[in-house]
Amino acid sequence: AAYEFDGGDLITVEDSPDLRGTTAFTVSAWIEVQGTWTYDARCVFARESGLPNGFAMYVDQNDEVFGQGNYAIKFVVGGGGTTTTEPMKVLTPEDLPGWKHIAGVFDGATAKLYLDGVEVASEPFAGTFAQTIGPMLIGSANHRPDKKFTGKIDELKYFERALSAAEVQGL
Repeated sequence: AAYEFDGGDLITVEDSPDLRGTTAFTVSAWIEVQGTWTYDARCVFARESGLPNGFAMYVDQNDEVFGQGNYAIKFVVGGGGTTTTEPMKVLTPEDLPGWKHIAGVFDGATAKLYLDGVEVASEPFAGTFAQTIGPMLIGSANHRPDKKFTGKIDELKYFERALSAAEVQGL
């Protein structure tokens, strides 16, 4: 059964070296966004100690950046200092309802974002991935506890390797 988040909930997964990210990893989940908001991000999951270290997946809304009423799904990968990459896919309010499968794949050189099994964005990554020590949060961000998710999250998965496009499509 899916976990339901009302904007005040989060799940903490205790620190483990197996969840810190390496030179390659994949994260994925099924999400159903509920409610609306403006000019703010809602964190699906995060493994970071304050970006730009670690990684996170957000649903973000900002009329000035994405267009009136539009949202963006963002996969953020950090290399410490000021090195980050954020491939994103903009969705209209009509695109957002219902269950969506999201996945972020990092192979050490490129961060890729998948939506419903299809690669929708990628960005090169310059630098070295910065691991973090601390919990993985589901439904919230470590460095911004006010960015809690509203909706349902199911089948969150983490792999210590970059999955292929075919493997992502099969999730």
